[in-house]
Amino acid sequence: MRQSMWLLALAAASLPAFFVGACGDDDTLVRVLDAGTRDSTTADSTADSSSTAGDPVRGRYIVDTLATCGDCHTPRNPDGTFDMSRYLGGNECLVGVNRGDAGPGGPNDPPGCLATPNLTNHETGLKNRSDQEIRDMFQHGRRPTGDALWPVMPYWVFANMSEQDAMAVVAHLRSTQGVDHRSASQWPWNSPPPSPRPPIDMNTVYAPPRDGNPDYDSQVRGRYLAAAMPCIECHTPDQEGVQPPTPDRTRWFAGNRIFRRSDLGLPSNFPEEIHTANLTSDRTGLAGRSMTDIVRAIREGIQPDGGLVCPPMPAGHLAPYSNITDEDANDIARYLLSLPPISNPRPDCQPTP
Repeated sequence: MRQSMWLLALAAASLPAFFVGACGDDDTLVRVLDAGTRDSTTADSTADSSSTAGDPVRGRYIVDTLATCGDCHTPRNPDGTFDMSRYLGGNECLVGVNRGDAGPGGPNDPPGCLATPNLTNHETGLKNRSDQEIRDMFQHGRRPTGDALWPVMPYWVFANMSEQDAMAVVAHLRSTQGVDHRSASQWPWNSPPPSPRPPIDMNTVYAPPRDGNPDYDSQVRGRYLAAAMPCIECHTPDQEGVQPPTPDRTRWFAGNRIFRRSDLGLPSNFPEEIHTANLTSDRTGLAGRSMTDIVRAIREGIQPDGGLVCPPMPAGHLAPYSNITDEDANDIARYLLSLPPISNPRPDCQPTP
């Protein structure tokens, strides 16, 4: 497959986060969160959560804030806002790829689309799936048919979600209002990859020392939040010269993963290539940053100099991370400040006026 298709595929998971973070006066994400926080009595009366032992309130926080699931699985209106009548109902075309000469119908083929599935409590969604089948999809990249999921879905990250949190996600999904919608991917996405991407081995992710470390408990919690949620996905560089692009598992959190402006749908005042930040303690990363600096960047998307953090970081007034709890934001910041330095310089994202 062409490199451009893979770059577009890997950018796709963060594409909706840009639109959320960039629309300063748009309240669509607030409506996403409102939909996720509605009382269970307003959900589909046929919801069957009897087999689910998880906490749906915790699950809602994970789905809407930490994992930003709605960004990819809630369809959009023609103006780019979320269609809240179909919250988590699946997206017909998360990302499109020009088939070109490689398409089955030749260069006149329309763009192929990668669709996201319906996650709601409906027959066309997850209603008839067991708890284990749901978890096999979002944690292990396996459909009930046995087919693998494309790694645009970060199941290989969510694989390290705790049992309690994974069951909480299932409980929340079972409580959602059912949406009647079945999406289908087009070429080249309608054929599954040969196998799921291997999960992150947490033994390869830096663990803070216990002895003499007053912040140990907080840093351990921060490690879990950063490595079992999408932070590690976007802030890890790809292996050089490897296709399809694959994360360099020896340089977790070292940044410099490239997202293309054109793939993200950003205006022309952004550079064509946006390189994610190095989150290690190196001078090319977070050296010299304070806890306050990091928490502000996570929640508000603001740099120490007052500049804005570039997309696709889902931070800002209405973005998912604006709703992260104080404790979680502080735990993540303490963990990031503990990371050993990895030198990985990158060009700054400096959008012009």
